[in-house]
Amino acid sequence: MPTYDKKALSFQEKSIKEIIGATCQAEVVHELMLVEALIPLILIIPYGKAIIFISTTLLCIFIELVFIIIQRYNRPRFVKLYLRGQRLYKNN
Repeated sequence: MPTYDKKALSFQEKSIKEIIGATCQAEVVHELMLVEALIPLILIIPYGKAIIFISTTLLCIFIELVFIIIQRYNRPRFVKLYLRGQRLYKNN
């Protein structure tokens, strides 16, 4: 998974439970960044040039959506892995 901080999502350094928490945290951060990407639309009023502000905003939104989708795709798999480990631990 692409990440800014490789240690935050490293199976060698973190438990699966910590990685699940890190994916939740990363998703929230990207959702906030998606909302912040809308702020430049306000600049259309004083500067005009709507096409520039709209196109850059859409590009930012698309990029943030990709990372949100990655987190939402991977988290259920990590949760399954965690639960499977818990079941194996209880059975032994």
